Amino acid sequence: MNILVSILTILFAATTVAAQVPTEVAQRAAELNRIGITLFESEDFAKAIEAFTYSIALEPDNHRIRMNLAIAYSRAERDAEAIETFEKLIRLKPDEAAAYMLLGEIYSSIGNSEQAIRELKTAIRLKPDLVLAHAILGRTLVELGRYREAIWSFETAIKLDPKDAIGLNDLGCAYVLTKQYRKAIDA
Repeated sequence: MNILVSILTILFAATTVAAQVPTEVAQRAAELNRIGITLFESEDFAKAIEAFTYSIALEPDNHRIRMNLAIAYSRAERDAEAIETFEKLIRLKPDEAAAYMLLGEIYSSIGNSEQAIRELKTAIRLKPDLVLAHAILGRTLVELGRYREAIWSFETAIKLDPKDAIGLNDLGCAYVLTKQYRKAIDA
């Protein structure tokens, strides 16, 4: 009987230690993530990337940390790494509309407009009220000369956020490009 109690005590202790290790790892990952956010806010993107990278090494399936890393890469103008990180994030969390939107914004900024449109439409399909996705899609469509589609995107963004001055300006410009001057004035 004493042997059984000893074995159960050892197993309980081992289970308790094993349960604490992931908690400590998660806490360290969270701490590194907070440090990364602080560095990001001070626009020290290189150090923020380093902190987020260490944090992800501890918690590779944490989509929030991966999002922070991808955004830091984007702000540091490290587009290839940002794209790769957003794609990993999307594989990890395929319903993350913001990831598709930000990926679309990067593709648009590097001139891959068709891929940008695909990503932005996916973001909108996942979260139809994502105002910024509609606005970025509209701007991308304007760059391609697809003004009528752009107008639809801008109008949708304005319906979602009627006080968005930049959106109203974008809509007005799209109306001018299609020679709808009265609508441009009203926008």
